[in-house]
Amino acid sequence: MLRKNHESICIDDSCNFLCHSDIMAAAKAKAEEEAKARAEAETRAKEEALARAQAEEALAKAEAEAKAKAEQERKEKETKTVSEDIYKEVGTQNIPQTDTSRKEQMVWLSETGEKYHNKPDCGRMNPNKARQVTLSEAQKAGYGACSKCY
Repeated sequence: MLRKNHESICIDDSCNFLCHSDIMAAAKAKAEEEAKARAEAETRAKEEALARAQAEEALAKAEAEAKAKAEQERKEKETKTVSEDIYKEVGTQNIPQTDTSRKEQMVWLSETGEKYHNKPDCGRMNPNKARQVTLSEAQKAGYGACSKCY
């Protein structure tokens, strides 16, 4: 069998020279392997870059959450401290609760009696004919405290 290669013509298969088609097939196979290796390397590189980006994003998110939590705790502590400080300042001071604490106590006088009462229907008192006055007015007028309701 005759084969033609780059330098000589082979008469049998025992020659030491490679044929042109063999060289081309080997070169093509090698190029395909190299292309496949490059593609795999590129895929690995992209996957690693994606993994790094995801890890960095997760780390940034965790740091942001930690920072937000710390800020919230700081605000809560600050609010609590301010409240405690105000309580310490005000604490036992006597602060009027309402305007009624400044008003004088009111009492009830019956139409005919000589006592002042805490309620308009004490005993046999007629609430329709009772009138309300301040305690000091009743005392100035000579009324005394009722023994039943005071």
